[in-house]
Amino acid sequence: MTHPLLEITLDEASRTPLSSQIVDATAALIAQGVLRAGMEMPSASQVAEKIGVSTRTVRSAYQRLATRGLISIERGQPLRVVAESPRPADGVSAAVTSVGVLMPSRRTFYGPMLDGIDTASGGATLSFIADARDDPGRALRHLRRLADMGVGGLIAVGSALPAEYGHRITHHGPPIVYLDNGASPDPAVRFDRREAAMIGTRHLLEHGHTRIALVVPDPSRSPGTDIRAGFRAALRQAKIDADGSLEIGAPAYSYGAGRQAADRVMALGVQAVFVGSDTIAAGMHAHLGELGVAIGAELAMAGLGGLEIGTLLTPTLTSVSLPRFAAGRSAMTLLGALAARQPTSSVVHSGALVVRRSCGCGD
Repeated sequence: MTHPLLEITLDEASRTPLSSQIVDATAALIAQGVLRAGMEMPSASQVAEKIGVSTRTVRSAYQRLATRGLISIERGQPLRVVAESPRPADGVSAAVTSVGVLMPSRRTFYGPMLDGIDTASGGATLSFIADARDDPGRALRHLRRLADMGVGGLIAVGSALPAEYGHRITHHGPPIVYLDNGASPDPAVRFDRREAAMIGTRHLLEHGHTRIALVVPDPSRSPGTDIRAGFRAALRQAKIDADGSLEIGAPAYSYGAGRQAADRVMALGVQAVFVGSDTIAAGMHAHLGELGVAIGAELAMAGLGGLEIGTLLTPTLTSVSLPRFAAGRSAMTLLGALAARQPTSSVVHSGALVVRRSCGCGD
C-alpha cells in the first residue's frame, strides 16, 4: 500500500515554498486522521523521488514538522507520526470561547505554542496575546485587564507570570493554566528538560567524548537546574564524574550570550559541549566559526529546543527538540477541562533528538 504522503501533489507555480507545501500537506493528513500517531513516515529520499523535489527540501519539511511536535526524528529509528489528529480538544470550544495568553516576550521559541493553542480549538476560540516584555509588573497589569475583559481562560507562558505570584495570588477570575514554567503551581504543562539534557549529553557520549562542557543560563533555577541535573545524570550513567569547572552559566537565553560563552568553552579545551538553548548555541556556533573552529570535527555541539535557526547554520545544529506545538494544544485542552469543571492533572512533554551535523554525524 502506498504511503499517503507519497501521493501528495505540489504546486510549483505557487508562491508558497515547496517545503512549506509538504509541511501543510502532512499536517492536513494528520488533521484528517489519515496519518495517525505511531505510523512510520517514508524517508526523505523516498518522498523526494516520488513527488519530484530535492531531498534537502523534504528534510527541511521534516525538521519543521518535528519542531511543531508532529513527527519524531531520532538517530537509528524510523521517522514516526507522534501527534494526535489536531481536532478541537474535548470541551474547549464549548467551555472557552476566548482565551488570554500572557507571554513573557515575543521570542521565536513560543511561536509553535501559539499555533498549538489556536488549533486545539479548531478556530472556535478567540485568542488575546499580551506581551509582558519580561516585566512582572506589566504581566500583572495585563493579567487584570484580560480578566476584566471577561476572557474564558488564561494561559501564562514561560516566566510571564513569575511562580511566586502564581502561588501567592488567590485568583477569582477565569481559570489559569501555566505553560512551560517548571516552578509554577498546578495545573500546568511542562517540558521534561532534565530528560532532554540527558538525551543530548548521551548522544555526545556515544561519539566517544568524555570531556564535555555544559552551557546553560542560571543553573540555580528552573529550567537551568533541570538541564544541569540531566547533564550530570548522563555523565554518572557513563561513569564520568561531573566537573563543575566545565559548567558555564550564560547571562541570558540569547544569541549574544552564546557568543560570550564561546570564548569560555574554548578556554576549557573540551571535546564537546551541550548547550541548554538553541538560541545560545547559535551564538556560540557563529563565534566559534569566526575563530576557525571546525564544529562537528574539532568540537561537537548539541543544543536544546529544536528551533528552526538550527537548520540555517553550517554545519546544521543537532538538538533535542521540545514539542512546543503539542504543548500549546495540551495547555488549551487543560484549560477547557478547568472551565468545564472537569478533573485535571498536569502534563509533562518529553523531547526528541534531532540529529544533524554539529555533533559529528552526517545529515
